[in-house]
Amino acid sequence: MAEVIQGVFPGGEEHGGALAGTFAVAALNLSPVPGDTEGNLLLAERAIVAALAEDPSLRWVVLPELFTCGYSALESVHRHAEDAERGASARFFVGLARELGIYIAYRFPEVIEGTLSGVFDSANLAGPEGILATYRKHNLVRTTPEHYVFTAGTELSVVDAGGLRVSLAVCWDLGFPEVAREAAMGGADLILAPAA
Repeated sequence: MAEVIQGVFPGGEEHGGALAGTFAVAALNLSPVPGDTEGNLLLAERAIVAALAEDPSLRWVVLPELFTCGYSALESVHRHAEDAERGASARFFVGLARELGIYIAYRFPEVIEGTLSGVFDSANLAGPEGILATYRKHNLVRTTPEHYVFTAGTELSVVDAGGLRVSLAVCWDLGFPEVAREAAMGGADLILAPAA
């Protein structure tokens, strides 16, 4: 099911040259199958194509937390961890974003090759240009096994994506105003937050 939110974005020099017009953000409430990364990617593709057909003003899409491998299987998430820029989901979503001319925020378990830092609960922003940003969840939930499974991230970036300055956050990070404040201070017009 897609929740589509339309926003009017003012343009012109008085607004920093931001995108002008009415564009939509779709939050796709999908049910990925734990461990079925390939099937989950195809599920996302079908839902994104359908949402774009329903609303051609769609510019940004947000998928659920740990969508690629299914959030409910935290004990085995490390088996599905991948590189943020060269992993299967990165290649898939960049190709889809390029084909459709949109931006996709999706969540995946990330491993950084050559480090001992563990696995991150990460979000990528894929666009026609490639992977524009990778965000690693800062605030791990203590009432779930997340803090045992993942390493917390520390960086936040704001990037140009689709005519706006866009930042990422992840689920529980929204419970902490510091994440949104840092994004706003970095010039973000839009924060995309994949959540469980």
